[in-house]
Amino acid sequence: VNSVTNAIVTTAAFENKYTTAPTSATFQVTKTMEGRKLAQDMFKFDLYKVGETTPIETVGNGVPNADGMSASVVFSEITYTAPGTYSYVIKEQNGGNTIHGVTYDDMKVIVTVTVKDNGLGALEANVAYSTINGDAEDDTKFNNSYTVKPPAAPIIINGTKELHGKNLSAGEFTFALYQTDAYFENPEFVSSVPNAADGGFSLTIPVERISEIGGYRFIIKEVKGTDDNITYDGGVYYVLVEVTDNGLGQLVTKTIVGSAQNNGSITNTSDVRFTNYFTPDPETLKISGKKILKGGVLAKDQFTFELYETE
Repeated sequence: VNSVTNAIVTTAAFENKYTTAPTSATFQVTKTMEGRKLAQDMFKFDLYKVGETTPIETVGNGVPNADGMSASVVFSEITYTAPGTYSYVIKEQNGGNTIHGVTYDDMKVIVTVTVKDNGLGALEANVAYSTINGDAEDDTKFNNSYTVKPPAAPIIINGTKELHGKNLSAGEFTFALYQTDAYFENPEFVSSVPNAADGGFSLTIPVERISEIGGYRFIIKEVKGTDDNITYDGGVYYVLVEVTDNGLGQLVTKTIVGSAQNNGSITNTSDVRFTNYFTPDPETLKISGKKILKGGVLAKDQFTFELYETE
C-alpha cells in the first residue's frame, strides 16, 4: 500500500548588495609675490561651488618657500559618496584691485572633480584645473605684485641769514645746495636761492633725487660774495635724507640736518643759520689850521706841523 505525506517546500533567497567606498579630493594652488617677500596668511582665498556666492571655505597662504616669494594654498579635504561631476571656483580676495601697493591677481581657478565607480567597490576622484584670466589654460598660480610710490613731496630745508654791522637787504646773499656721496664728499650742484628781506631762505630737494629706498646726503653752503667789507660765513651744513618703505606702497622720508659729520654720519643737529659781518671802511678826520708869521713873509712849506695820538 502506497502512502503520500504532504510536504512544504521552501525556496531560499540569497540577496547580494553592492556598495562603494567613498573617496576624497584636496585642492591646491600657489601664491607668488613680486616686489617683497610673503608672510604666512598674508593673502586669503575663497572656495565656492559653481553658481553659489557664499564660500564653502576660506584659507590663507601657507608658510613661504625658502625664497620667500611663493607659498602653497591648500584647502581642506572634501569627501564624495556618489559618482558625479562636481565643480568649484577658487578666487583670491580683493582680486583685480590694488590696495596699499599690492596688485591682486583677478584670476579664477575652475576645479572640476570627476568621481567614478572603479567597479571594485570603491569610488575614485580625478581633479582637473582650468582658469579664467590666467596666464595659461591650467594656470594655478595667483601672481601678486607690490610696488611703491616715490615720496609724496620734495624736502624743504629752511635757513636763516644774519648780518651784523648794517641792515640786511633781500637778495644780498646766495645759498647753494649740493648732493654728495656717502661721506659728504664730491658735491654736485643742485640749486641755489637768495635770502629774503627778513633773512629767510628755502632750498628744495627734488623728489627725483630721493626716489628710491636708501640714504641721500646733501650739503648747504653760502656762496661767497665779492664785498671786501663783509666777512662771509664759511660754515657747511649737512643733510641726510633717509627714504624707507612704509609697507603700504608709499616711500616716506626722514630728514636730519646738522653742522658736523663724521664719515657720513651727522654728529649733531642744528638749524641752518649763516652769520656775516659788515665792517665799514675806516673814517678820516681832516683838521685844518692856519700859520701866521709876524715880521716876515711866509713861504710855502716853510714850516712843518705834526699830529700825535695821546691817551
